[in-house]
Parts: sequence; C-alpha cells; structure tokens
Amino acid sequence: MAAQRQILNLDSLVDRPVVLIDGKEYELVTHDTLTPLDAHRVTSMHKRIGVILGKSEQSDLTADEEKELETLPARICRVVLEAPDDIQAALTDKQRTMIIDVFWRMLPNRQPAVSISQARAATESTTSTGVN
Repeated sequence: MAAQRQILNLDSLVDRPVVLIDGKEYELVTHDTLTPLDAHRVTSMHKRIGVILGKSEQSDLTADEEKELETLPARICRVVLEAPDDIQAALTDKQRTMIIDVFWRMLPNRQPAVSISQARAATESTTSTGVN
C-alpha cells in the first residue's frame, strides 16, 4: 500500500489579535475566520465610506449620506470586533476608525489605498483650510 500524503492540515484553534478596551481584551476577527458573507459586507461598507468621503471633498453631503457615514463604522466594528453590545455602543467614532484600520492592515493583499483615518484627515484639512 502506498503511503498517503497529507493534503490539508486544519487547526481549529486560531490565535486572534486582541483589542484592549478599558483593560479587557476583545478578539478581532481575522481573514481566516471571517465568513465569505461577512467579508463581502465589510468590504462593501468600507468602500461606501470611501465613496462618501470622496464625494464630501467635492460637494456637501446630503442628510442621508451624513447619517450613513455616521453609522457605517459602527456596523463594520460589529462584524470585526467580538465585543458585547454595551462595549460596542461605548466606542467613539475615532476608536471605531482605529479598530477598522487595524483590521484592514491585518488582511493580506486587502489593504485599502487610503485608510479611513487618512481619508478623514485629508477631508478635515481641506475643510479647515478652506481649500476646495
């Protein structure tokens, strides 16, 4: 009988990076544990943030776009950060942006050209200097 070759080695225990919030560790989802549907959702929401921020450089946002821009980071964080609802709700927009940026940097070959924080900083500097 010929020796069998191992073709797949699976490990059900995954070391996940953690985010420390108020002294407690919460796991961040990694690319190998993200479901295809969640990966699609996160990617779509992240792209939408970029579209809205890009539009805000050229014209004022509609009320609906502003509302969407306010809710998208929280929606993404609920997918990528394994933390209870009370912790998720207590996060500031800045903290959510930091979590999302770290999540994107961890994904191989999936880094956005510009992170959310970089795009926001560029938009804010353009707005504050009055340059259009």
